[in-house]
Amino acid sequence: PGLAKSLLTGNQSLPAVPEVGTRDLFQHQVDIIEVKPEPGQDHRVAVTVAVGGQGEGGSKPARDLKLFRDGRLVAQHNGAEGRPFECTGSPFTFRNIALPRNKNQVLFTAHAVNIDKVRSKTASFDYKYSASRGVEQRLFVVAAGVNNFDDAAFYLKYAVNDARAFVEGLSDHFTSGPVKATALIGDRQTNEPTKNNLRSALMDLQLKGNDPKKFDGPWPDDVVALLISSHGLTLAETFYILPSDIPEDGPTHPDFPGRAVSADELGQWLAGIDAGEIVMVLDACQSGSALGGDDFKPGPMGDRGLGQLAYDKAMRILSATNENKPAMEYDNLEHGLLSHVLMVEGLERGLGQGADSFTARDWFKFALIKTSEVETQAGGAKGFGRPPQGPDSVQEPRFFDFGGADSFLLRKRNAKKND
Repeated sequence: PGLAKSLLTGNQSLPAVPEVGTRDLFQHQVDIIEVKPEPGQDHRVAVTVAVGGQGEGGSKPARDLKLFRDGRLVAQHNGAEGRPFECTGSPFTFRNIALPRNKNQVLFTAHAVNIDKVRSKTASFDYKYSASRGVEQRLFVVAAGVNNFDDAAFYLKYAVNDARAFVEGLSDHFTSGPVKATALIGDRQTNEPTKNNLRSALMDLQLKGNDPKKFDGPWPDDVVALLISSHGLTLAETFYILPSDIPEDGPTHPDFPGRAVSADELGQWLAGIDAGEIVMVLDACQSGSALGGDDFKPGPMGDRGLGQLAYDKAMRILSATNENKPAMEYDNLEHGLLSHVLMVEGLERGLGQGADSFTARDWFKFALIKTSEVETQAGGAKGFGRPPQGPDSVQEPRFFDFGGADSFLLRKRNAKKND
């Protein structure tokens, strides 16, 4: 977002492009051999993929093998500890891949990436099956708001309000089916948004092991919505969210990288979630760099990290600000600026009252337009140090919209499901 403007104003330059001759342009041969139902499992299949890597000089290892269902990443394979793996043409089977229950046909695609991030041609497989009738779409919400930290120097006033409003607002305006919400509250009474608790809340939304019978998390028909309201900062080109149990002295503490939540870790915790749509709001300073900053290239690349995952999973992510700016919170709003615009201006006063229905894309675009208008009427800051002054201090959210067709539908208050 905003790349053309940054280039034309001279605020950003593009990195040098490596010479083509220095890269290994070998493309692996990928084939989807078989898709078959899992025994005793409704709407789950096993997908078998073969990867051939025979090139000049012998077998060529692959960096990643990715499987997509209707354009969204559902499974990935690489070697031990993320290393490349040998490609001998032997089949690899992805187990317990979920199918949308309200559909009767999906398109599976797969590709491999070599060690120089050169992608193979795409293999595809149309799969037809029997749909289920009357399956309600569900919304799974995880909201973390951190006011109190183990280090009192990082105290915030209104992050907890942000998390509670996110849960309440979505529960009120999502009428397609049940809402299952987890709120991690960090105030003087509770210390829920620790690093481990945030990880556990996201891991609970994904299938573990090969026995899905007891799994009650999201399916490809469902929606997952995540909000994190806390401090954020970029350190050594890595974006971090601060959980409540951050060590004293914050970024200067030697254990900080392991105790904070890096963008890459957040991506790893989201990777196994298989939902029809995933939306995320990051109300934190410098959160525009969470997807990789200026180095991130949205496309079917071979990169790893939150940015590539968001692209592959067709996520929608709204960050409070760009790479090097603070995110504000205001006494007169009793919220972070972005959270106020989304929940109060958007759901309570704006879209949630005016339109019979609206999508997550509508909601996030509303925030892009409304944030600067609301900011001119408020004061105060959330972040490290003093808020910046002058025209460059305007908080500009960034909307990373990698989603396809909208499946996340919100409705105005008291609007009926069949309106």
